[in-house]
Amino acid sequence: MVQSKKYTSATDIPADSSAVKLEWMRKGIAEEKIAKVKQLEGIAAEFAISVGNLALAWILRQNNVASALVGASRPEQIEENARLSASN
Repeated sequence: MVQSKKYTSATDIPADSSAVKLEWMRKGIAEEKIAKVKQLEGIAAEFAISVGNLALAWILRQNNVASALVGASRPEQIEENARLSASN
């Protein structure tokens, strides 16, 4: 639910965020989740990738997962996901 670097606080939600319009999404943004994402940022940094790519790499390496459905709101997100998928 928490996208790296977009949500830095449960109370400071960017105006361009889907969470502004979607109450169920806004309720999912909590300080403890943001803290967990910050931990993942450290792991992702060790591999010089984004937290999003870390998540996608993890799911694509699960034996019981045949494919991953990804969403994007910006073209650069699609490009980033495609680069990671092509390297597998």
